Amino acid sequence: MPEQKPDFNKKWIIKSQTQEATFNVYLNDMLVAEVRGNIPNQQKVIPMRALSDYEEDKLHEYIASVSSEIEY
Repeated sequence: MPEQKPDFNKKWIIKSQTQEATFNVYLNDMLVAEVRGNIPNQQKVIPMRALSDYEEDKLHEYIASVSSEIEY
């Protein structure tokens, strides 16, 4: 039986071109990670909760899609 796609959402803490962008990522209203940085391959992902391998893969896909929203 395939796993259900996780329902991630974000809350911006800082969204700025001049400051380090920071946002929290939630899974079903539970904080799972804080992400810091404007450059996708240099971002810091601070885990707040253990995830399954599948959820972790989807989290990284979600972070990549959110990172594309940051304007440089």
